[in-house]
Amino acid sequence: MAVSPSSKIETFELSEKAHPFIPVSTTKILWNYTRDPPPDIPNAVLQERRTRRQDHAETVEELRRWFKTRQSGLFAKVLRRIFVRDVKISMPDKDRLYGAINHFFPPRSDICVTVCDFGPGRAERREVRLGDIEKEFENKPAWSTVRWIHAPLGIGLLHSSLEALFFHTGSKVMGPPFINGGRAGWPYLECETFDLRNTQTIQASRDLLRMLKDEKSISEVLDRSVFAGMNDEKLKKDIKWRAQYVGQAVEFWDLAKADLPWQISEGSHLNMNGPSEGLRGTKLEKATQALCRHSFFRDSHIARNPFRCFHRADGFLLTMSPAAGVDYLNLNLPYYLELPHNDLAEENFASATAQIFREFSETGTDTWYRKNTEWFLIYLITEVAATPHNIRQGYSVPSLIDAYDSIVHELKERRYDQWQRNETIALVRAYLICLDELNVLKEIFAKKLDFFQRLRKDCDKLPELHGDDIEGNPPDNAEGEAPLTRIAFAEHQMKESMEQCERLGADLRDGLNSLFQLRSIEQNELAIIADNQNKAVFVFTAVTLVFLPLSFFTSYFGMNLTDMRETEYTQRDWWKLCGSVSFCGIFLVVLWVFRYRIVRRLSPLNRAGRV
Repeated sequence: MAVSPSSKIETFELSEKAHPFIPVSTTKILWNYTRDPPPDIPNAVLQERRTRRQDHAETVEELRRWFKTRQSGLFAKVLRRIFVRDVKISMPDKDRLYGAINHFFPPRSDICVTVCDFGPGRAERREVRLGDIEKEFENKPAWSTVRWIHAPLGIGLLHSSLEALFFHTGSKVMGPPFINGGRAGWPYLECETFDLRNTQTIQASRDLLRMLKDEKSISEVLDRSVFAGMNDEKLKKDIKWRAQYVGQAVEFWDLAKADLPWQISEGSHLNMNGPSEGLRGTKLEKATQALCRHSFFRDSHIARNPFRCFHRADGFLLTMSPAAGVDYLNLNLPYYLELPHNDLAEENFASATAQIFREFSETGTDTWYRKNTEWFLIYLITEVAATPHNIRQGYSVPSLIDAYDSIVHELKERRYDQWQRNETIALVRAYLICLDELNVLKEIFAKKLDFFQRLRKDCDKLPELHGDDIEGNPPDNAEGEAPLTRIAFAEHQMKESMEQCERLGADLRDGLNSLFQLRSIEQNELAIIADNQNKAVFVFTAVTLVFLPLSFFTSYFGMNLTDMRETEYTQRDWWKLCGSVSFCGIFLVVLWVFRYRIVRRLSPLNRAGRV
């Protein structure tokens, strides 16, 4: 069912909102449906957003044309003027250009950080600028048991500096270490997550970065404004020191590229070792995914994001991730894909972080199994790591695995299509893209399954997470959801997804092998037909070779140029004129026939670009 981007279908909350509910694992929330009307956004606001988004898209497209023209060689420019009738294209207006940059890569100090406080029977949520974040690390209200701060930052200099500031503020004492769940020498929880973004938005942001990062006039202006609005002197000082330590300058594009997600098929695991290990370069031009072949996910792009958690002993929790997409799948996916990040972060039917706050917005910590940071951290990371899924709305739309299952079925059916020129190459390419994505998904699901299995061991050892009355330490709420229950849910999700990806991958490989066999047989048949045609052509060519010279010499020696009246032209003059005209005519005809192929070959945007 198609959904108009300007409309929104009413969704349902799968829990009793009329009564204080106990948080339960996602597999248990299908008890009943209660209507939860979506927020009513005025049409004027929606139209304004649509107009602004369209203006930014047009600016990026205009910048692409300018970049393409500038990067073309002299020969390509001459051909384009002759055959394409191209006009001189200039860079977009500076105001529009900087507006598009701020839209796709907002100033670092203006990034919205979400601050949530949870206490007995109470919860509060607000947003602060990243430039004013330091004071949020120092103190929390007296009634607050846990303060959760979520910053939408990817791995980089700013990410590392914010982490250091967090641990050097407040109590300066880290919480109980997760020895098994964390990495060696790094007892904090981190995992890789997926979300769905708009394909055009991903493409525009990547192209914008690639085309402007080497433009000195633009970069200098942006670099001067890196710390504009940054009121935390400690944070600025740490960023400068850290940049010097890792041997790189504090530049706008180096900080901004941490917002970009990885492509799904460019490696099995994210490298989370530090600011010097940024995102890998990717081919930007037409970076489509196999998922787009499914009708429901036509405009969707799977983004890979690191999700990192840091907790202190005084009840503070800091999470950081560049995730800015849809986590929960329902019929409103096309609507959510077009929402700005700040608006999407408030939609609890789309964003996992928004849903987690709403889960405890009425009851605070009263329904927590353990009223501490460690229990909330387990609840948070198991919910985020299990997304994106379609469980909350009762499987009303296909899941990612369902979509890939349909895509694999479609590709297998196309094996039996009649052979067409260049069709086999496109089909094999589609097979390989889908196979790469399934392999990476399987490996990431396996890695997350291992993560939860190791996290289970920490739950058995940490007193803050014990599931029963050990050494006189009963749970704060026996009816709340135990950490091991949450982990069991996440393990089941990862194991099931991993097995399905493995099955689909094996099925696709078998289909690819069958495709090669069928095409080999077809090629043999075509070769036999071509051999018969070649024999006929050979006979025709032999006859032509006999009579063509005779026709040429008869025509040539039949001309008597020196005897033409009132002329002094010779055969040399005839060859100069007719030979030149014939050569130019043939050359221009060839250029005209192959003009589109020549322009595509000479176009710099069709070359393999790297960020």
